[in-house]
Formats: sequence, structure tokens, C-alpha cells
Amino acid sequence: MSSSFLKKAGAALTLAFLISSSLVAQTLVITGSQSAPTDPILNITVPDTGSAFDSRMIRNWTNPASGKGRHREVGQTFYVPTDYQYEISAMTFRVRLPGQTSTQTAAGQRVKISIYEVGSGSSATPVGPALFEAEGIIPDGLSALDYITFTFSEPFTAQPDTYYSAQLGFSGSPAGSAYMTLVVGSNSIYTDGTGFYYENPEGSATMAYGSTTADFDFNLSGRTIPVIPEGGTANLVLGGAAALGVVVLRQRRKISIR
Repeated sequence: MSSSFLKKAGAALTLAFLISSSLVAQTLVITGSQSAPTDPILNITVPDTGSAFDSRMIRNWTNPASGKGRHREVGQTFYVPTDYQYEISAMTFRVRLPGQTSTQTAAGQRVKISIYEVGSGSSATPVGPALFEAEGIIPDGLSALDYITFTFSEPFTAQPDTYYSAQLGFSGSPAGSAYMTLVVGSNSIYTDGTGFYYENPEGSATMAYGSTTADFDFNLSGRTIPVIPEGGTANLVLGGAAALGVVVLRQRRKISIR
């Protein structure tokens, strides 16, 4: 095993440790609107009606009879192309129903969004610790089919040629049972990722990932940052210097002629 490989492996482990030990949850500003985000960098749209329209809820639930709880988070995997970084400032899901009854509502509850790196678009199992976490309070007044946007206090930069998962769930222990149902398709729409859930059986502390085999109505907002190929910066600098040299020479020739 080469020393360079060991150095790279050690650096990767150090980076993973630093991420896991120093990650501080950011603040989410959460808003609802009947209008979809404009100019998203990633847009997955599920039709409003018909066989393609379905739902999947996030929940923290305690069975009154048994006292046993059940927790579910949901999310979407996505891919960043090789020629861009995504500087993500917000993400949006679409609400099917904000709550089923007055005692089973999401309004006023704290939620958390986590971003992980995953091995492929079809797998939601993280390959390491969370790269980003942000928390906020679900506002009152959400309506069915609202687009609920989670705006980050600081953007997250997703790297090129990498798969990620965006995971949404209630944070902590809600007062009573909390539900929020989100729009998901019945069939796959987005070829580079999939919707997923993360839940435990009632009364079990063991959480496991599962696929919805379809995509959520999901948007990423922010900007794309073109990637400069290796050596591109140097070529750009040298090219600029050469062009500047030509200008200087031409100026000197003009001066000498005069």
C-alpha cells in the first residue's frame, strides 16, 4: 500500500471527523405558497391529479393505547453534474395535507433538513455523517398543495459528479402526534435520484431506509457554479498574461514609430 494512498485515506478520515464533530445546525426560514419556485437549479414536478399523484407523510406518532412511538422522515436523492457545483440556498417540497386533525398538525412543530452524500441515486443510505443540517418551525396557515420552501441561513455547496440525499423530518419530540403529508409521484420522474423514507416499526428504536420507487415534488434553489478543468486556472492566467504582453508590445511599437 503506497504512502500517498495512506495520506489520502488519513485526510479523508480527518475531514469526516471534523465534519461530524463541528457541524452546527443552521436556521431554516419556512414559508408556504401556492406558486412554485421560479428558476430552480433542480426541478422535479409531480402532476396534481391522476395516477401519478400520491403522498407520503413525515410523522412523529405515539400510539395512545400502547404508548409506543413511530417516527418517519422522507427525502429525495439527487445528482450534481460533472461540470457544475450547486450552491443550494433553499429546497422546496409540496404539501399534500398539512395535518389530519387539530391534534395531528405540523404547524408550530420543529423540523430538520439534513443533507448527506450517498453512493448512488437509487440508494438513500448515507456514506458518511451529515454534511449539512438546518432546523426551523413549521408556520401556521399552510394549505393543501402549497409549496413549502426551506430557506437556509447559509448556502450549502454540493460538489460535482456526486450523489446527495435531502432528508426532512420532525426534530425532537413533538407535543402529541405530528404529521405532514407531502406530494410524491406514483412513478419515477427523475432518472438521477429517487424519493425515500427513513422510519422505525412501532415501538422499535431501529430506523431503516426504504425507497418510495418514485420522486417527491421537489426543487432546489440557488445557483450553479461552473467547474474550471484541472489546469484551467493556470491556462487562463497565462493566456491573460500573453494577451497583456501583446498589448504592451503593440503600445511600445506605436510609441517608437511616433
